[in-house]
Amino acid sequence: MAKITKKQIEESYKLGRKVYEGKVSRKEATFSLTQEYGMNGDTAGIYINSIGNLLNGQILKRTLSLEAAEYFLIRIEKDYNQSKLKDALLAIDAHITYLEEKTNTRVIKLRELLGEYSLKLSYVFKNEEERKFEKKFKKSYDSTPEERLQRIKKSDKKPRSKKILTQYHVRNADIKAEILYRAKGICGFCKQKAPFITRKYSRPFLEHHHIIPLSEDGKDSLENSMALCPNCHREAHYGENWKEFRK
Repeated sequence: MAKITKKQIEESYKLGRKVYEGKVSRKEATFSLTQEYGMNGDTAGIYINSIGNLLNGQILKRTLSLEAAEYFLIRIEKDYNQSKLKDALLAIDAHITYLEEKTNTRVIKLRELLGEYSLKLSYVFKNEEERKFEKKFKKSYDSTPEERLQRIKKSDKKPRSKKILTQYHVRNADIKAEILYRAKGICGFCKQKAPFITRKYSRPFLEHHHIIPLSEDGKDSLENSMALCPNCHREAHYGENWKEFRK
C-alpha cells in the first residue's frame, strides 16, 4: 500500500471535520480525497471515519499512521475544546488496546504519543479542578459551622472520580473547611501550632489529610480526615512510621 502523504493527512482531517459537523456527506468527502488527492478509496473512508471516532471518543478499529494520529490530535486540540481532546485520547487509548490484543505486540510509538498528550491534558484538568475546589473551600470556610455541617450531612462520602486516562478524585470542600476550622491552628498529630499564617487567607496553615487515602477507597468524610502540619503530612505519606497516622 502506498505511503500516505502529509497533504493527504491534512485534507483527510479537513474533510473528516466537515463530515463530523454535517457540512458534507461521507461519500462526498471520500470522493474528494480519492479524485483530488489520489488516496485509495478504502483508506480514504477509514481516515474520514477516524475523525468522527476521535471526536466522539469511539474506538478506532482500523490502523492510522503515527503521523496521521499526531496531526489529528494537534488539530483537534487547536480547533476544539479540552473535552474533545479528552475524547480523542480515550479513543486512541482504546485503539491501542485493540491493536495490542489483536497483534499481540506493543504499539510503542503510539503509546508514547498518547502519554505525552495525556500528561498535558491531565495537568490542565487538575489545575482547573483545584481552582474550583479552592474557590468552594474559601466559600465554605467563611460560612458558619452549622451551614457547613448541614451540607456535609447530605453529601456523599464516596468521592466522585473523573478519568482523564488517569483517575482524579473530586473532593468535598466542606470537609476540608470543617476539619481546618475544628483544628484551631493545631496539628492533629504532633499537637504543635501551625508553622505560619497564610498570606492569602490570614489563617494558620494546616493541610487536610485523609487517614485512609482516597486512592485506597477511603471516604471523603470528617471521620476519615485530620488537619496536619506540613511536616506531619509528608511523614504520613512518605515516612517509615506512616502506620501511626492510621490509628
